[in-house]
Amino acid sequence: THFEFFLGKPPVQRIDWKDEEQLRAATATVSPCIHGWPTPSRVIFDRDYVPIQLTDEEHAFLTKLGDEGALVGPVMTEEETTADAVRGLADKSVILLAPRG
Repeated sequence: THFEFFLGKPPVQRIDWKDEEQLRAATATVSPCIHGWPTPSRVIFDRDYVPIQLTDEEHAFLTKLGDEGALVGPVMTEEETTADAVRGLADKSVILLAPRG
């Protein structure tokens, strides 16, 4: 295993993604720290090797993101994914979100 430290010059902005419009405009990528993706079984390991059982909704969203990532809004619409499901994936560090622009 290894340790990673991320340093930033204050003020470091942390986005909570509560604003759905901001969430839909973000870019999402599958975290490189998860293990076992892609998988048809819907079980992956998080960055700490803890198993995560994906819902059908979460699995469809991740599948649609692909290897390159995508804008959240169109994927949410196409896969009928809720904002709470996307936030949940981000909270579990399964996806990484970046603000647009």
